Amino acid sequence: MTWSHSGRDDCFDAVFLPAGSGATVAAYRASAGPARSAAAYANSPAASHRALELNRKLRSGLRKWLPEYMVPAAFVVLDRLPLSPIGKLDRKALPAPDYGALSAGRAPRTPQEAELCGLFAEVLGLERVGIDDSFFDLGGHSLLATRLVSRIRSVFGVEVPIGTVFDDPTVAGLTQRLAGSGRARAALVPMARPKAVPLSFAQRRLWFLHKLEGPSATYNMPLALRLTGRVDHAALHAALLDVVGRHESLRTVFPEADGEPYQLVLDPDRAEIGWETRTVGETDLPAALAAATRHGFDLATEAPVRAWLFETGNDECVLLVLLHHIACDGWSLAPLAKDLVAAYTSRRDGDAPSCPNCRSSTPTSPCGSGTCSATRATRTAPSPSRSRSGSRCWPARRKSWRCPPPGPAPTSPATGGRPCGSSSPPRCTAGWWTWRPSPERASS
Repeated sequence: MTWSHSGRDDCFDAVFLPAGSGATVAAYRASAGPARSAAAYANSPAASHRALELNRKLRSGLRKWLPEYMVPAAFVVLDRLPLSPIGKLDRKALPAPDYGALSAGRAPRTPQEAELCGLFAEVLGLERVGIDDSFFDLGGHSLLATRLVSRIRSVFGVEVPIGTVFDDPTVAGLTQRLAGSGRARAALVPMARPKAVPLSFAQRRLWFLHKLEGPSATYNMPLALRLTGRVDHAALHAALLDVVGRHESLRTVFPEADGEPYQLVLDPDRAEIGWETRTVGETDLPAALAAATRHGFDLATEAPVRAWLFETGNDECVLLVLLHHIACDGWSLAPLAKDLVAAYTSRRDGDAPSCPNCRSSTPTSPCGSGTCSATRATRTAPSPSRSRSGSRCWPARRKSWRCPPPGPAPTSPATGGRPCGSSSPPRCTAGWWTWRPSPERASS
């Protein structure tokens, strides 16, 4: 395909050739008519090459003045900046970086490199990755690096520390590290469930805060979905119960025995999930949603999920699913919405959802995490008590840090933030920075 930026349609030709033959079988020439630019119908390989070189030069140049974490991940060349009707930058109209165009590394040379290139492309969402392409130059970050380490563990059966990905972020570098990596830790397997299942570390922290503050909305996680069209209320309620029945964490309560909390997974038939249907106006909807999100869960007796369906009229409604952080996190909201949509689709059609039960459940995690933490030996950064100078530096700094509080302590805990105009007394900063260990102690 050829194109000349002359404004004439007759300069835009397309020639089609059969595979393995040089004979021309068809040719296309634009019909006569008003002259228009053919730039929207053709690509520019030279422009892609220039964009790749520009990204490399800009990144290498910025690395001379900026630390690595401040260097932009990608640069996008625009003919003009998109503007809003009032003349400001329209950020939503900015194109997403094409990280695939930045991949220019060599092709894999061994089956191991080919497998690793496939894992890079899978995690980054790209079509291909070369063995010399940096994971972070193609849009990778710490969370995606965690996914990559997990996929390497599953495919190769070796344990690669996440720091290795930062040290050698290319396929060529990681391939050499795989040979010296240890065997992967034991996979998560079903375990015998004790009569009183202990809380995981994260659950225990949230349970303690719940006991300290009482039922509150501090750790509530709302998921609001606007639904357009006719909604089958009964099918939606049944779909929510299906999702709760599939995930044990959504029907787990935390009672106490002799002052010690434990997990109690309710049977799907016994789990009572709060469900309300209300009719509100569009103007009153924000206030209604805000009031619903302030619901305080009683973790000892109440399942950590409930839902409201707000009807606003004209076949419009908003579904609000409220969860407590002890049962899910931010990454869980997208799979939860996907499961809910699939279950509602089945219930609306008169069928039961065919989703299988989860392979792992919450009560098995604390037992497994305790085993892993007791048997795994992970290399971490030295704490102040382990370093040669830090073993005495930290206690000395802590003794000199005696800042008085800016005011009396509140009678009840509060989670609202506010600016604080107080500053640390000079003696605190002086004691922090002027302390030095003695030479003989620092070398011991």
